[in-house]
Amino acid sequence: MHVAGHCEMDDIVIDDHGSAVCEPVWQLYAQAVRRFGDAPALIEWDTNVPELDVLLAHAAKANQIACGALA
Repeated sequence: MHVAGHCEMDDIVIDDHGSAVCEPVWQLYAQAVRRFGDAPALIEWDTNVPELDVLLAHAAKANQIACGALA
């Protein structure tokens, strides 16, 4: 599953892969895992790439959410 940050301009949301994943997206990811089952998550961050520890924290959060959603 594709999980990424986005930006908002007026009333438009753009999947820009340039920021941290926000809480509503994590909640949607948890719902998707509950509905469709375990699937690999791709944290997509193509621009404004942060330090490795931030990326690893996002990967750990995706894993934690998936494990919790399937419990």
